[in-house]
Amino acid sequence: MKILLVEDEEMLNGITAKYLRAENMTVDTCFNGQQAIDYVNTSSYDVIVMDIMMPVMDGVRLCKLVKQNLRTCHIPVYMLSAKVDIKYQLEGLQVGADDYIAKPFSMEVLRTKILNMLRTRYRIFERYSNMTEI
Repeated sequence: MKILLVEDEEMLNGITAKYLRAENMTVDTCFNGQQAIDYVNTSSYDVIVMDIMMPVMDGVRLCKLVKQNLRTCHIPVYMLSAKVDIKYQLEGLQVGADDYIAKPFSMEVLRTKILNMLRTRYRIFERYSNMTEI
């Protein structure tokens, strides 16, 4: 499983990446939305975990670009933010985020949400790839 982690806070970026790598996940890290776009255009990812408030390009704009691109719109996006007000959560979800996780967050909850999402998508793929169309 390959994850792109986009978090401008260096310490949180490092801790989150270290935790996910310890869970046998491959993690690429970057520190702003523009860097993330460059990564997404040159590599494929199973999941993107991103902060909302970042320099250069924020997470809302990044999510919108990812979800509007036919090559990347299928990638699950998890938004992380200290903005817990419902209007910010709705903004993130309305641009296509698959989940919105308030900071501070539990690494175990993040890991479990990622695994559940991928398990569900795998089951859907398996179900429909085995069907015969007439």
